[in-house]
Amino acid sequence: NHDLDAAKLLKGSELGKAERRLLRQKLYFWLQVSRSAYREGDFEFSRQCVVRCQRLADTKLVPGSAALSADISYRLATIARQQYQLDEAIQLFGQCMAATFDVLKTDQHTAGAHAGKLLAARYLVAKCSALGIGYCFIEKGLLREARIAISAGEILLWETKDWRNLQYCELLFSRLLRHE
Repeated sequence: NHDLDAAKLLKGSELGKAERRLLRQKLYFWLQVSRSAYREGDFEFSRQCVVRCQRLADTKLVPGSAALSADISYRLATIARQQYQLDEAIQLFGQCMAATFDVLKTDQHTAGAHAGKLLAARYLVAKCSALGIGYCFIEKGLLREARIAISAGEILLWETKDWRNLQYCELLFSRLLRHE
């Protein structure tokens, strides 16, 4: 049964610290279920999982979590990109980058901000820019815009030493060259 029952645990309008943490854990679990469904090609179930997570996060996590919002937007964007809903994907990748920027701004002003968390935020922006928006721009024939998005993302990916996604950026650049 693929039931997201986190709402059953939460009767009150305000969550305590433990309940909030439990809800976040359940939401991230279902985002992982969504990722598995995505990898198996079940895009509709993947989208359903993410939309349920988004609905619960919006109604139960007050104040909201910018990091969770970024993850939800990223998952929805990758599904839209895969289903060739390019305008929706571009908008969602943009939302993901905006939420990630909120994480970076918040962590910058927090004492003891963890360098790994900041690197992870930049990594997500890199993937959104190069592999998300850059890819969508190529598909839409916006080659100049694609080159800028891919270059910016590749610069940020270099820092992470994610050689697989850096190679994917090179493949996207090859597609650009074929179209020019």
